[in-house]
Amino acid sequence: MFYQTVVASTLFYAVVCWGGSIKKKDASRLDKLVSKAGSIVGMELDSLTSVAERRALSRLLSIMENPLHPLNSIISRQKSSFSDRLLFFFLFFSRMHLAIWTYGILILTSEAAKYTSRCRYPIQHRVDRSNTNLTRVPSSLPPDTQYLDLSHNNISMIESGDMIGLPKLCVLKLSHNGLMRISSSTFLNNTELQVLDLSYNALDIIPDLGSPMIKILDLSGNLYENYTLGSSFKKMTSLQFLALGSHKARFIKTSDFLPLSHGNLKHLYLGDGIDLVQYENGSIAQLVNLKEITLVMSFCEKFHFFGAILRDLDETGCQQINLVNSVILRMLIIENVLHYQYNYPKFNISVSFFYQLVYLKFSGTGMNIFPCDLISSLPALEVLDLSDNLLNEDGFWWSLCTFTHVFPSLKQLYLNNNRFINLASISKNAHVIKGLQVLDLASNSLALQGKCSWPSHLTNLSLSNNNLGNSVFSCLSPYLKSLNLSKMGITYITYEVLVQLPNITHLYLSSNNINSLPGDLRAPYLQVLHVDQNIISVISTYVLQGIPNLEQFNAGNNPFSCKCESFWFVKYFNKTLLLDWPQSYKCGFPTEMAGKLLEEYRPSEVTCKIWIQVLILIKHIETLDLSFNSLFLSNNNLGNSVFSCLSPYFRSVNLTKTGITTIPYEVLSQMPNLTHLYLSSNSISTLPDNLLVPLLQVFHVDLNAINVIGSSALKRMPHLKELNAANNPFSCKCELYWFVVTFDQSRLLQWPWEYTCQYPPDMVGKYLIEYKPGKVGCETWIQAFIGVIFLLGISLAIGVPFYKFDGLWYLKMLWVWIRVKRRSSKETERLGNANFLYHAFISYSQHDFLWVENYLVPNLEKAGLKICIHQRDFVPGDWIIDNIINCVENSYKTLFVLSKNFVKSEWCNYELFFAQHRALSIKQDSLVFILLEPIPSDSLPKKFLKLRTLLQKQTYLEWPGEGRKKQVFWASLKRMLQDNQHISLNICWGFIHK
Repeated sequence: MFYQTVVASTLFYAVVCWGGSIKKKDASRLDKLVSKAGSIVGMELDSLTSVAERRALSRLLSIMENPLHPLNSIISRQKSSFSDRLLFFFLFFSRMHLAIWTYGILILTSEAAKYTSRCRYPIQHRVDRSNTNLTRVPSSLPPDTQYLDLSHNNISMIESGDMIGLPKLCVLKLSHNGLMRISSSTFLNNTELQVLDLSYNALDIIPDLGSPMIKILDLSGNLYENYTLGSSFKKMTSLQFLALGSHKARFIKTSDFLPLSHGNLKHLYLGDGIDLVQYENGSIAQLVNLKEITLVMSFCEKFHFFGAILRDLDETGCQQINLVNSVILRMLIIENVLHYQYNYPKFNISVSFFYQLVYLKFSGTGMNIFPCDLISSLPALEVLDLSDNLLNEDGFWWSLCTFTHVFPSLKQLYLNNNRFINLASISKNAHVIKGLQVLDLASNSLALQGKCSWPSHLTNLSLSNNNLGNSVFSCLSPYLKSLNLSKMGITYITYEVLVQLPNITHLYLSSNNINSLPGDLRAPYLQVLHVDQNIISVISTYVLQGIPNLEQFNAGNNPFSCKCESFWFVKYFNKTLLLDWPQSYKCGFPTEMAGKLLEEYRPSEVTCKIWIQVLILIKHIETLDLSFNSLFLSNNNLGNSVFSCLSPYFRSVNLTKTGITTIPYEVLSQMPNLTHLYLSSNSISTLPDNLLVPLLQVFHVDLNAINVIGSSALKRMPHLKELNAANNPFSCKCELYWFVVTFDQSRLLQWPWEYTCQYPPDMVGKYLIEYKPGKVGCETWIQAFIGVIFLLGISLAIGVPFYKFDGLWYLKMLWVWIRVKRRSSKETERLGNANFLYHAFISYSQHDFLWVENYLVPNLEKAGLKICIHQRDFVPGDWIIDNIINCVENSYKTLFVLSKNFVKSEWCNYELFFAQHRALSIKQDSLVFILLEPIPSDSLPKKFLKLRTLLQKQTYLEWPGEGRKKQVFWASLKRMLQDNQHISLNICWGFIHK
């Protein structure tokens, strides 16, 4: 049995260390252990290597002889390409890569070649200039230097003469320098150089070194893009160890290693931890003298490359393969690998390969002693599953453990289906694992043997399938959020139990012997409750009154009573919360209903509501206490329907825990004698405004769902002496400002400690008395007053400069310009087919002739506008009225120069009349008014009624008195007259005295 233990444990070790090979000292220690076992059992035993290989080859042969075996075809295809030794290794590695390991591993290990040099350098011939910020090889080195360390500097280039003064140099280290180029003649004079380290530099090609005596050459960790060796490597006949690796080199070609095909290379270190993209068959087969190869690469995506490499190695003398797998292992599952631990061997194992391991599962292995120092030190391990083993307290926290790091990241620990017995001891030991949140102890043999002390960070606990009974309630933590007590032999659940679990959100009580759920259960955060597979016959409404956030309720597979007691549950319960409804909810009795679905139960409402009729008959009761009742006989859920049965003679009404959700204003207003009203522990969310209960003295609405108590809710209760609104989820916003600041707190029961905020998030859990929003933030009239003052200030700040700098006049001019701009495109299209002789006909009084002749006409004609004025453009001999009509019709616009003289002119009135008539007939806004001087509208005579109307409706230009405004005036006027481009060149002159 001891021998089996050694073999099985060795296989287990091989599985854990699959990424590398067993070191010689490990193999030697194991063989000594086997030899010792042989002396104990009285017979000579084979070595570990021979036993493993013999078992593996035996298994291989049995597969080859069985044509129905699923691996037979794979082996047959590979048989022609591999020797027996490498064939097994390839097939096993394929199985290990593609499937769950259930077998051992063949380790190729033999006496490796020794790569020693003849360098013997005494201390006086050793020079260490590493980490000295050198940028080139020092020229002052002693000529007898044999060992030179220039690593970790900034030497980017080595020229041919840098090493010429070191003829006896034997070992040279130039790693970590950022080296980019080496001259091919650098080492021609260093005839004794045997060890050269150029690793971790920036070489973009593999350099030609031309030094035939080098035995050990390290070129790994550089930036070359291929593994092509130069022709100088043909001369390096002494080279025994070569290390190549670059994260840019992902191709291996047959020509890469051709220069070494006739060399004596014994060990090739190849790769930089990345997957190959291409491997040409025969590339490594050229290294015929190769004894050992180390592959620093992953074959996860291109596993067939590994097969090709093995085929090539079969052509060489390779005796040892080292696999250095750089893939980050995050999950390891070992299931159903039986091993025996009567005498557990010790191994010195490097666990660096597992440093990123997040999920580890040892399940069904028969483990009874946990390798705690090894596993508990894994820095990234978050989930550890040790289910289905033989562990107990002594095996998990055994005496040889030091728990140096103690699971630094572990969050979930699964110990179900083991042999743990002492729950109190486990609760104390759980403190050691500082980040533990989930602990599964299901299906053990737990018993209470002391007082429990759970850590506060543990929030999820499973104790299911342990026969602890009701005693488990004395061993619970108040910090738990999820608790599984299924299959525990529990017979009851009480209010006191849930009180000690204030944060519970998930509670599983399935498969116990609970026969009822009490009415005073209170779990404000509970979301999931499972009580299926118990012996519960009735579920009453008030049972769930204290669980306002319930999202999932499983009560299936209970023997329900299909009588009036279940009337409420069948008819009114929210079925969307029920798990497995309706198929798992069946009647247990009476006998005639047994086995039928609960949803098929259809009782008579008259039968189940006789209490209503009885209550209505009793008219003159003054005190009514229906608390904890629904008056559905024994089913305690009354709901809002109770208000329809209240008598106006009642003075005191207690409706605590009756399922009420609203308070009807019209009902209470019809109870003029009511002095005491108790509505505690219901689901009321709001208090109606202006409740009219004039004699009410005591009002209890605690333990409801009220967020806000409006300022008008209690105004019409002048005699109110006692108000209890404690334990409601208050919203600490301005709506409660009056309640905190102005309401008489001496009338409040349990103030202030039971009045807490539940909203907004930054106020959750704080006392209502701490809510100090400030009067300005919550008083609307103050905010409005401040707003008005602010607006007035802004208006004054803008209005004063606006008035001082004639802002109104500029606005008027801007409005004129905008209107002309918007209408120009439409007028151009509408008048596109019309031809005019003039841009404008000017109508003015003879008394304003000087201004027109000296200012108006010159400015307009300078802008290229064609102007018609009567002094020069009226046709002599024609009637004056005909001249006026012709000039108006042949002009794009008619320009009126308004002044007091204009009002007195009769001909000006005619011109205005004809121009207005034309504008109406062709639906064109062709009138332009220039106000030369102010004309009060009330000073216009009645014959100028039309002008008065036009001045009130039509926009006009006003001649400014200041020089800086005149430019704006002329620009606006020219813009108005330049809209139409269809003007002929005909110009006429005429004269008439106006």
